Amino acid sequence: MRFLSVGLLETVETIFGPVQLPSHYKAVNACLTLYLESYEVKGQEEECDARYYDYDSFVCVCTEERCDSPGEILLPQEPEVLLSVLTTKDELRFHVDTAPFRERIPLFLSCEADRMSNDTLPFIKEAKELSEGLLVIASPWSAPAWMKTNGNINGSNGGASLKPEYYGLWAQYYLNYEGTMTPQLLPNSSLSSFLNAGCPMECAGFKKDYYFFNWIESTFGFLGSCRFVQAYEAEGVQVWSLTSQNEPIFGGFPDFPFNCMGWTPEQQQEFVRDHLGPTLREAGYGNISLFIFDDQRYYIEEFVTAVSGSDRKDKTTFNDDVMSDATMQEWVSGVAMHWYMNFMPPDIQDTLHEMFPDLMLLGTEACNGAEPWEHQVYLGSWVNGEKYALDIIQNLNHWMVGWIDWNLALDLQGGPNWAGFYVDSPIVVNATAGEYYKNPSYYAMGHFSKFIPRDSLRVGIEVEDGTGSLLLDGTAVLTPQGHIAVVLLNRNETELAIRLEEGGLVFETSLPPKSMATLVWVASE
Repeated sequence: MRFLSVGLLETVETIFGPVQLPSHYKAVNACLTLYLESYEVKGQEEECDARYYDYDSFVCVCTEERCDSPGEILLPQEPEVLLSVLTTKDELRFHVDTAPFRERIPLFLSCEADRMSNDTLPFIKEAKELSEGLLVIASPWSAPAWMKTNGNINGSNGGASLKPEYYGLWAQYYLNYEGTMTPQLLPNSSLSSFLNAGCPMECAGFKKDYYFFNWIESTFGFLGSCRFVQAYEAEGVQVWSLTSQNEPIFGGFPDFPFNCMGWTPEQQQEFVRDHLGPTLREAGYGNISLFIFDDQRYYIEEFVTAVSGSDRKDKTTFNDDVMSDATMQEWVSGVAMHWYMNFMPPDIQDTLHEMFPDLMLLGTEACNGAEPWEHQVYLGSWVNGEKYALDIIQNLNHWMVGWIDWNLALDLQGGPNWAGFYVDSPIVVNATAGEYYKNPSYYAMGHFSKFIPRDSLRVGIEVEDGTGSLLLDGTAVLTPQGHIAVVLLNRNETELAIRLEEGGLVFETSLPPKSMATLVWVASE
């Protein structure tokens, strides 16, 4: 019998301080999850309207009138009761059921229809209403062209970086830049119109291609009043975190096609240490979490160690003096990562955590269809949903505290995108037909966002299989409400028998081939 055992490990410290747990759990890390939907449910209201295209699974078709929706999912309140949520390649999307431990159960279908909005701030405000405590992350893509070495918003003319004389000015922009040059006024001065037209920031989790903005600029002038953190605050939206730059390494590539700005590790260290960090603190925003890197994991080791102030000579391992620059330790809250070019295994995040246990590791961008060999839109691709689930599981198991998709929704082409960079999305909109399609990747994310609330603690999980070749992946957390939630991914073409053990409880079930499952129960004392 192949079986999965959870927990039975001793308590440790978390990045948020000591946490009281049952003695048989090991608190591996605090799990911060950014999500839109409530995780409480009760009964099926709408079935998925399945439609097949040219891929290995199906989409659920939604219109303004109907969408598969469960209402609320009620989490178990009594010990020895298990909630099961199952998604399969061939049949189910969010199939929910409950049963006592030691009973075999079938594993029902639920998902809440997304509410969309065209304007940035109303959209964020509506998301805040749907998800209590929503956190907003802002990431700059480019300074105005006249502040850059190549004189362009993108990477044309040999690559782009910020001129050193503008480091201080660029740091001021993050807050509230009042231009001293001749201002160029926007035709419409409303904040949302202004943001859509001009600000080089984006809210992670709400990234839209129109943030590849059209700057209003001239040889002698810059947009006279460019606000971001303070402007959002005035509109009732608190910015929880900033990254120092979106993709600073890619931004330095010659002829990079869209908005970018390259930084060497040494340049970013100087900018954060001498300009951005002090500027935030002096303006009263020292509580904003600042993330460095925000690029592909493949480059993380050399970049982070250099930015952090290491004098190490060995470029293959982290050294004890990586965070030797006390000033950098003062400003930096965490390291942000993207999922592209994932040739570097997630184990490197273990090393990073060992060296910098106080730094949060956060996944800030992921999408399918971004690689040159991939199609842009995959309607109904189970493979893409599986890729999402596997990446989230692996990253949570290696100290990451959250995972953010790049796009909430795109059109049938994978845009809009002014640079022609089209990709896939969990939700694809067919405006002509008045429909939108929810891909398997949408439901894959739901297994985490619905059942792993903020401040959950990852607990030890062990998959035991004698063959060593079992394609079964999983992660487990203890929630603030006292539930254990286990998310499992069966990548096999065959059904798997599962035996779950925790605190004296035993549960046996099976996972269909090519399926994802979430199991929730009240944690034992």
